[in-house]
Amino acid sequence: MREKSWEIRRADAADLPEIVDIWYRSEVDESAESLPYPAQPPAMFRHLMATADVRVAVDAGEVIGFAVVASRGDLHNLALMFVRAERQSAGVGRALLRALLPPSSGVYCTGASNDPRAQSLYIRAGMRPRWPLYHLLGDLTTLAPLESDIRVEPADVAGARFPAWDRAASGQGRPQDLAALGTLFPAQPLLFVQDDAALGYGVVHTASDVVLAAPDAFALGPLGAVTQAASVACTLAAVRWASSQPEARLLRVALPGPHPALAALLEVGFRIVYVEQFMASAEAPFDPRRYIPFGSGLL
Repeated sequence: MREKSWEIRRADAADLPEIVDIWYRSEVDESAESLPYPAQPPAMFRHLMATADVRVAVDAGEVIGFAVVASRGDLHNLALMFVRAERQSAGVGRALLRALLPPSSGVYCTGASNDPRAQSLYIRAGMRPRWPLYHLLGDLTTLAPLESDIRVEPADVAGARFPAWDRAASGQGRPQDLAALGTLFPAQPLLFVQDDAALGYGVVHTASDVVLAAPDAFALGPLGAVTQAASVACTLAAVRWASSQPEARLLRVALPGPHPALAALLEVGFRIVYVEQFMASAEAPFDPRRYIPFGSGLL
């Protein structure tokens, strides 16, 4: 596919350094602080290159933009899309989007930034705003005490129980993502139990190299629960578990606006650091009142 002076093609491994560079420069432009250049491509980028459809816009041999769609079952998530600043507002993003969407079936979605140009592009592509996605950050050393009678147990992602929980909560079959937990992604899978009944499952990531300002921050997600009330209890239990880890200092959570734990997390000391708009072509296959996304590119 050709559009004006550039070509849209599938990315290969040789494109990854330029893809990361475009993303990094966008992060720097949006940050008020100096950010270190990543020593290697973040784990999420390496994972998406291996498990998602990645397209690049190339002009005279230079990658000027890229987009990533991660398809998991019938859900197709535009996980990342960035264009070099000097090439924006010239149709590059629109060309990348046309190469990837719409899929032949299923729901397609994205977490849109507050940039009106991006939201306009996604609306014209058939997506509609559904709810805000709040990116929260908590200092685990100063949070208010968390009381919970939920028992937190380590879980085995290779067993039958954990993938079944995840499929039911997220609406996605994604063995490739679960297999990366504890290997490519440093993480602890968990089950939440009360009176010997399982209320939900979750994952606490013990590093976040995609967050340049705080690569040692922990992150929560995915997390799913059987009811809305259990969703609050499981979320607070996961935060309490993270707080108990000696090396833990900061915890990130990407929380859907309708999720009932939002006010509870703000009450104990989390703060909102960024807000995206979740946009989709139809209702997502998960309940945002009972589910917290994987985060950083995956739902």
